[in-house]
Amino acid sequence: MLTPEEQHLLEKAASQQPEDSPYGTRLHIVLQTAAGLSQAEIAAQLRLPITQVRLWQRAFNRQRLAAFPDALFLPPPLFGPDDPIAEAGRCLLLEMAARIEQYWDAAAAHADTLAVHEIRKAIRQTFTIKRLLAPYFVQGTLVSFRRRWRRVMRRLGRARDITIFLHNLETYLAHPDLPQNERAALHGLHHYWTEKGAAANDDLIHYLNRPKTARLRSDYHKFLHQSGASLIPPQASQETVRLTAPLLIMEKFIAIRRQQHLLRSGTMAEMHWLRIQGKELRYTLRFFAPLMGLPVLTCLQTLGEMQEHLGHLNDARVGLMLLTETPEKVPGGQFYEAVLQAQVNTLRISFMPLWEQFNTQSWRQNLGVALARL
Repeated sequence: MLTPEEQHLLEKAASQQPEDSPYGTRLHIVLQTAAGLSQAEIAAQLRLPITQVRLWQRAFNRQRLAAFPDALFLPPPLFGPDDPIAEAGRCLLLEMAARIEQYWDAAAAHADTLAVHEIRKAIRQTFTIKRLLAPYFVQGTLVSFRRRWRRVMRRLGRARDITIFLHNLETYLAHPDLPQNERAALHGLHHYWTEKGAAANDDLIHYLNRPKTARLRSDYHKFLHQSGASLIPPQASQETVRLTAPLLIMEKFIAIRRQQHLLRSGTMAEMHWLRIQGKELRYTLRFFAPLMGLPVLTCLQTLGEMQEHLGHLNDARVGLMLLTETPEKVPGGQFYEAVLQAQVNTLRISFMPLWEQFNTQSWRQNLGVALARL
């Protein structure tokens, strides 16, 4: 049997490998075994000797994912463990800048939903890198860029928030047993926020196409592609990834564990802060994951499940905030407020098992093994 995490990682790796490649064949042996096929059926489908099927089944049963090279499941590293931490930071910033550019045209042309989400996520990770590695950069660098990117983030955030609000409202409206009077009122609410969403998208498109914003992209590109003189201090080589990354990761880990008291009695704003702390830990682990081996994937899987849950909670929080902006004459607000509040209550209660999964000795052991690779 495969765990859900193993299933996901093996399927993803198999989709990226030709089936007749050495590791592609081995991945398919494991996946077909998990699907319940017999050794003879697998051998026939993959045109292999049955002895080879048995060999790889035994290897996987002994070693699990460690039977495969880490590179099948982890992205290639952008830097090495003995590189200066400041140079690693510049590489990470370049990766985020490339992601912003990848999606920029689609967002600037028609506020494409995926593009808006990906740019927003890349800018958030850029801010995390800046906060994380500020002590290792030349003092004061990135300050002006952070201010300028925040102006972009405000427009992206408004468009994204309304898009998510409308999507969740449409999902609720699709319930077949919704009372007719409530459905009619909620259609009025949907119409109001559809118009607001169109205005937010127009504002975003206008802002992304301004010459001022084009200068930001150009200035930022030139800054990051310099040799490092304006970003990396002369003494940077003294602070390596191997020595610094474990400290940065543990600081983020401790920061989120300190928030445990918020789980039962924290306000919505405090739960939002818990989400931010969890996101920062997850981002930090991702930055260094290619150097930390397979155990880090287990840690990231748990954090990903936590963040998805807290993301739904935050969507409900933002929805309640948008309802406070809705004029009283717009119907449906009171109906939908009750729906969102019920979602908040349910999500808060159902978050506890995810926290308990994170707050275990086995999770910490996986983190420790991952850190030991550095």
